[in-house]
Amino acid sequence: MPVAIISEGRAQRAVRFTPPMRLSSLLLSHHAPLALPCGEQGRCAKCRVMAYGALSDFDPAELTHLTETERARGMRLACRCQVTGDCSISIPQTETAANILSDGRSLRRYEPDDSGPALVCDIGTTTVVCQLIDRATGQPLAVERALNAQAPFGADVMTRLGASRDGRRAELQQAITAQLNGMMDRLGRTADISAATITGNTAMLTLLCGDDAAPLCAAPFTPPTLYGTSRPASALLGRDDLCFDIYLPRCISAFVGADVSCGLLSTGMTGTALLIDIGTNGEMVLMHNHRRVGTSTAAGPCFEGALIEHGMAAATGAIDSVRVHSGALTFTTIGGAAPRGLCGSGLIDAVAALLSLGVIDETGALDETADGVVSHNDRPAYRLAGDVLLTQADIRMVQLAKSAICSGVETLLHTHGLTPDDVGALYLAGGFGTALNLDAAARIGLIPPALRPRTVVLGNAALAGAALTQVSRQAQRDLEILAAATTAIDLSTSPYFGDRYIENMLFA
Repeated sequence: MPVAIISEGRAQRAVRFTPPMRLSSLLLSHHAPLALPCGEQGRCAKCRVMAYGALSDFDPAELTHLTETERARGMRLACRCQVTGDCSISIPQTETAANILSDGRSLRRYEPDDSGPALVCDIGTTTVVCQLIDRATGQPLAVERALNAQAPFGADVMTRLGASRDGRRAELQQAITAQLNGMMDRLGRTADISAATITGNTAMLTLLCGDDAAPLCAAPFTPPTLYGTSRPASALLGRDDLCFDIYLPRCISAFVGADVSCGLLSTGMTGTALLIDIGTNGEMVLMHNHRRVGTSTAAGPCFEGALIEHGMAAATGAIDSVRVHSGALTFTTIGGAAPRGLCGSGLIDAVAALLSLGVIDETGALDETADGVVSHNDRPAYRLAGDVLLTQADIRMVQLAKSAICSGVETLLHTHGLTPDDVGALYLAGGFGTALNLDAAARIGLIPPALRPRTVVLGNAALAGAALTQVSRQAQRDLEILAAATTAIDLSTSPYFGDRYIENMLFA
């Protein structure tokens, strides 16, 4: 049986396998870290590794995404390369979870019902945060953060749901439950935990519970359940030593999840207001005349750095801000390190800055004659720093994502005959919203410019709301009422959304 030598930094191990096998499958079967944002479709080229030995010829995707120099050095796309015999594989440095947001502002207060530690978790599409909280105060005692262990199955919700439907349900469930168990153990005091809340969007809860994902993969997108129930931790997480129940907050619809329900609880919105969680799956709710209407829009994973040529998570070396100073660009990186790529906030800043300089026009096209514009894979790209480029394709991804969010907001307002001027407050939730330069977001049209002065940044509102459900049983009841009374609309059947989506692709 052939042997593969897998190197991760200075660590090295030998594993046996049965060929032929896709390189990504070989690495994942031996729990090696590997980014597969596009779900092994050969589109994103994020699964670059160095590999030598008995390997297949370069396939068309590798010839497209890898330069001749990279191929000569032994670089391969793990999702496209077949291993046919003995080989050696070197995996590049992976992202860390150091900059994952765990703090959230709750604008609502409840009198506590109990004391002692409780567990609250927010399972995001990209990140997972767990806190041990004091039920008497709702304050965190300890926190664990991680990139979602389901990432190798795809960067976005629909790719993961498709993988679950197509026979990988148990693998997806095992990935997240094993991750939660490890995080909980690192938090400590496991034996003292008396209750828990795990929130997330509808898809993440479906994958956590191992429920049938097929109904979420095609119209009419009917989830197997909207949750709003409690399950024994021993059964859900597969551990006999856990003697408490886990509350799964009620979702609003197939794609407006429990994370939004928790966010609504934590804000206590009144008057005419909007709550938006900008992420891979952009979820939003409009409050007007004591009624709520919500929707979701597929922004895609570019705000998380996925499917961007030099995109990365918000980790050390990521360009996180870009500004125009004296007619030139300046930037900062996380940790002050040498630039390695672009995270979401840096991506938005870069596009806004280049719009201001006229390097990008209103259609999103790069001026190929402008200083700093180079050719990359026969397409124009702007050199931000060193080897970090912003490509024409990256700008198109931003246009698609920002149009989806802004058009979703406009459609919600349209259902009530409102304009942005009628909105008293815009609440931004989630890690990306917290890091976002609001001026840049308004400049590119991610949020309506009129709402910029009335924007309140909440941080991880989902986790803050989850904590409230462990402070007070009344909070749980209020959350259930909020979720049940919020009407969801489907943007895919809205002619107004379609018209605005095309219009909002432009940079005004």
